[in-house]
Amino acid sequence: MSLCGPKYDFCLLLRHFKYGQETNPTQFTLLNDFSALHKDSTGNEKLVPKTDTSKAAIRDTLQTIMKDLGSGSNVLFYFGGHGIEEDGNQSIIAGDGMRISGSELQSWLSNTPHPRVSVTAVFDIQISATRPEQIAFSCKYKGGYHGQLTWHFVQYLNTAADLTIENLVSYLYQKCDPSGAQLPQVSASHEFQGRAPFF
Repeated sequence: MSLCGPKYDFCLLLRHFKYGQETNPTQFTLLNDFSALHKDSTGNEKLVPKTDTSKAAIRDTLQTIMKDLGSGSNVLFYFGGHGIEEDGNQSIIAGDGMRISGSELQSWLSNTPHPRVSVTAVFDIQISATRPEQIAFSCKYKGGYHGQLTWHFVQYLNTAADLTIENLVSYLYQKCDPSGAQLPQVSASHEFQGRAPFF
């Protein structure tokens, strides 16, 4: 099954994080299984080519990135696409159809020589491979067909005065599917108390 939302979400995130702007200090590594036309804030369009999104490519890329990071770096890992849940274990599906388990992904994202590296992982996935009755929670927002979680995640980043995990969780629970049929899941690899900065 092809998902329309990730293509719109991809461009939405590139615009928000100012991809391609010369003055932007953020470093990007894009792994996308489709080519996309990205329009920057000046209105210029640039083709973002399709890349290798196999499990091996994702693993090798993440391991290289994490080993090259400096102390105090902040990493945002975003995945939009298909996932699967079996026996309580969740996996994302790479471009070659191979599964990447949560424990594998966590090991790749935590393999850094510095203890002071912050990693935030966002997953906007469709898990209908094992739940055929579940609908994809994408909606039309301002001319695009976006995953609800991604749309509201970016709206939070654009509008919130105080970017914290606590505020993000509250915002997503208020905005994502008010019927309650789809509730965002937020977890942490370690316990934290009080207000944690998001970025």
